[in-house]
Amino acid sequence: MMSRMNVVISLVLGLVGCGGASPRTDDKPPPSANARLTQTEMVGLCVTLHEKAAACPAEFTDLNIDLRAKYVPEFARMIADPETRAKVRAAGIAETGADAANARERCEEFAQPAWGEPQPRADLARLDTCYALADCAAKMTCLRPIIEPRFAYRASHGEPH
Repeated sequence: MMSRMNVVISLVLGLVGCGGASPRTDDKPPPSANARLTQTEMVGLCVTLHEKAAACPAEFTDLNIDLRAKYVPEFARMIADPETRAKVRAAGIAETGADAANARERCEEFAQPAWGEPQPRADLARLDTCYALADCAAKMTCLRPIIEPRFAYRASHGEPH
């Protein structure tokens, strides 16, 4: 049986529903406003997010902890304890680097419909704008509204805790 701390740490390790840019080709017609990415494109989007997030591990972890706490009350209660939050944060920072190294494997899971509907195609350009920001805090502020809907989706569709 897992201890409470192990449960908290494993919750933080699966924090993000992923986003990121996948390659686009110029020979495709412009997407409609409602067009969604394919499953393969979602995996690419997720891989790019994890690779880019590795440059800002503390800020990315903080963003994910905040979003997880916003949508999962049990998680919010657990990390209300400063010591627990610090341990979860440290584990998340370490995991951000591991996610970048193993992004494709993790993203095969994260891009599944159970984590939310595919991102709108228009998010690719929005994400590129975020990635171009030099300041990590500004990047996370930019990324938040793009990745937050997947946290909300999982919370409203009975995400296992």
